Amino acid sequence: MERKYDEALSLFREMIPRDPERLEIYLRIMKLAVKQMKQPEIARDAFHTGLENLTDLKERKILAAEYKSLMSSV
Repeated sequence: MERKYDEALSLFREMIPRDPERLEIYLRIMKLAVKQMKQPEIARDAFHTGLENLTDLKERKILAAEYKSLMSSV
C-alpha cells in the first residue's frame, strides 16, 4: 500500500509545474502526507510551495487553515 501512496504523491507533484495555482493539488498532497503516509514534513513542504505559488488570497487562507487543521492532528 505504501508504494501506491508514493505513486500518488509523485503524480500530484508532477501536476504542480503544469498548474501551480491549483489549490486542490496542495490540499491533496498535504492530506495524503499526514493521514496516509504519516509524514508531516511532506505536508509542510507542500504548504510552503503552495504559499509561494498561489496568488489568490482566499485560496492562501484556505491552504493555511487546512495545514493548521492537519498539523493539529499530528
